[in-house]
Amino acid sequence: QLTIQGEYEEALAYYKKAAETNPDDPDAWYGLGSCYVGLDQSEDAIAAYKRPIEQDPDNAVAHFILAMYYKAIDQYEQVVPTLLEVIRIDPDNLRAQFELGRAYGALEPTAEQIDTFQGILEEQPAHVPTLLDLGTTLGKIGRLDDAMALFAQARTLEPDNSLIYYNIGVTYSRMNRSEEAIRAYTRAIRVNPRMAVAHYNLGMAYLNQGRRQQALGQYE
Repeated sequence: QLTIQGEYEEALAYYKKAAETNPDDPDAWYGLGSCYVGLDQSEDAIAAYKRPIEQDPDNAVAHFILAMYYKAIDQYEQVVPTLLEVIRIDPDNLRAQFELGRAYGALEPTAEQIDTFQGILEEQPAHVPTLLDLGTTLGKIGRLDDAMALFAQARTLEPDNSLIYYNIGVTYSRMNRSEEAIRAYTRAIRVNPRMAVAHYNLGMAYLNQGRRQQALGQYE
């Protein structure tokens, strides 16, 4: 309760006592780690999160918690091997596979990222976040038709997802198909009027057509 309220110093004393009393309880170490996170003591947080792994190297939950903390502090070179451990222990862990693909994206080994996302879709073809991330990755390397096919598939699954229409707009922009891009960005904004990046990109699309007044309205 103290941790939830942000009173990390007070909470720390209780978690330390819990860890001393029952050092084999992973929850005590997870709680200790969360306090250190709140106190911006990253080395202590990592050490706490590692303790359940030292006690049980096949604790998939502990590996995942550690991986997500590495992600939070942008240590992606540590995220990848930690998530690979999760997947070794729990090969069907979809969340770990998805986060692994994103971690590869942060480190920019594109082939590994694509392989990871494609592996997810072989098992879960309707997983919209993977469809979007894989489409985005393919779009960045110029495979625009493949990207568009993935976004279209996602749209059939979630027709009210503004992010899908935004990504379709980005892809049309890369294809220099400004009218289609404008329609896609407009649809994204219709779904989510507060999607600032869609307004910005729509403004860019208008500006590319010389429609300055409409572009100004989007920037405003």
